[in-house]
Amino acid sequence: MVNLKSSYYLIIGLLVGLIVAGIPAYYFYSQYQAYSKVSQLSNTVLEAAATTVNTPAGGEAQVVVFHANYPGYILITGTSTTTTGYIEVQDYMTNPSGGYFNPKENFGTGATLIIPVLPGTIGVYFGNNNFLNGATATITVTYYY
Repeated sequence: MVNLKSSYYLIIGLLVGLIVAGIPAYYFYSQYQAYSKVSQLSNTVLEAAATTVNTPAGGEAQVVVFHANYPGYILITGTSTTTTGYIEVQDYMTNPSGGYFNPKENFGTGATLIIPVLPGTIGVYFGNNNFLNGATATITVTYYY
């Protein structure tokens, strides 16, 4: 004869064991998925969405400053009203004094730029090499990691 009380405890024990083992397994699997996305650079953050900046003649204006937690790259797209516009990216992690991580990248009246970044504070700036007239730019910055 089967003892129903022991069968009941056996079933309860199995269920508790599955739950206790399942919670950490799910947690570690979700962590694995998150890090897998990082290694494939498939995470994105829109840091600046069609941000409009105005620069005086020969000036420079901040588009966005953000913190990058992982190495990756930024995709910069947009348009400007000058043929002499440029983009400059500052990476404070690689140069704490604020030196530029990348040289000035020609932006002109519009461009698509891909610039690698390391973890740290990242600044994106639009500059105007026209020393007679000011310029306006509309820029989108997306961080991929």
